[in-house]
Amino acid sequence: MNKLRHIKTDAIILKTSASGEINRNFIFISPIIGVQNATAFGAAKHSSRFCASVQPYIVANLNLYKSEKLNYLKLEDISNVILNDFINNKLEYIYLTSFFTDILLNSYISSDEFKSYFYLLFYSISILKEQNDIYKSFLFFTSKFLFLSGYKFNLMKCSHCGCKFDRYYFDINNGGVFCENDAVGKKFFIDFKSCNLWENFYIGKYMDLKSEIIDLTCFKQIYTITVNIIKNIFEKQLVTLNFLDEIFNK
Repeated sequence: MNKLRHIKTDAIILKTSASGEINRNFIFISPIIGVQNATAFGAAKHSSRFCASVQPYIVANLNLYKSEKLNYLKLEDISNVILNDFINNKLEYIYLTSFFTDILLNSYISSDEFKSYFYLLFYSISILKEQNDIYKSFLFFTSKFLFLSGYKFNLMKCSHCGCKFDRYYFDINNGGVFCENDAVGKKFFIDFKSCNLWENFYIGKYMDLKSEIIDLTCFKQIYTITVNIIKNIFEKQLVTLNFLDEIFNK
């Protein structure tokens, strides 16, 4: 078997779409080949073994064939399927995971980062599945995404004077928190408790963060800042940001 043409990989399916009358195209993220497109022939037919398994947010092992001439991936087999159909049970889950997908599809991910981004999504979905916590899932995904993207902010002391305070203002342009005396503009208020929570999500491991308690006052401060940072990162407006406002700004 030609290893260059046959690829076996774990994957999370991000999006699906119809291709003709009976086929289904899908986009997935893999820890070894990143974000890719593939076609599952016949998957739109109810009798197809791919019909139920080629769906958004399913985690599975994919056996793919790479066509060199046509430059596309064909799904030959799928196994070890984990159905995350719980996402469809709540609109807030649909909105949040759609935001995750939007971020991944609009980001440049280098080959040495494929695995990190794959597990970023995997663990973010796991938080929803195991803990039913949209706040923790959002904080985990966005904090780790910003960290992976090279954004590491100073959150534990004033970026100018170096002193610790109970109250700060976050400066998106200069990246970090500033005290009352050194802050310019004073647009994004954030207190020390919120800074500490955010720092934990930046540097903490998934297993440690599972027991983290989210204070909603802290969350709202971090959420406002994070959304504005993301708006600055992407050149185009992400439609799914409007979805977030519906679930977090009720």
